[in-house]
Amino acid sequence: MAGPVVWEHWVRRAEAALDLTAGATVQDWRALFAPGGTYEDPVNPTTADVDSIHEMTKATLPDWRSTVTSVTAGADGCAFEWIGEATAGRSPVSVQGCTVVEVNSDGLVTRWRDYFDMKGLETQFGE
Repeated sequence: MAGPVVWEHWVRRAEAALDLTAGATVQDWRALFAPGGTYEDPVNPTTADVDSIHEMTKATLPDWRSTVTSVTAGADGCAFEWIGEATAGRSPVSVQGCTVVEVNSDGLVTRWRDYFDMKGLETQFGE
């Protein structure tokens, strides 16, 4: 066991792994996850192929970055609210969301669930 997770540090590491403007890579993203760890959001069904999530985000919103605005944590998981920003074509987009993660004893994600304002995002994409 690696000891208790220091959530403020963990969340900042996750923020960095998601900051495509700073050159975050698929390896940075994958390093957050335990083998077999899963990801899901309103667009993507549950998947253990976390690399594909990073690649899809990079292809769709190549300058994606998010800022964590609050964290609520327990022993084996946390929820954090965030504001994501990127450019879609030539238009800036912003989305508010919340992520819920469960981690193993090494602080690696076993389950990551993103929730975000789909209607607000669709409106910004002109849908």
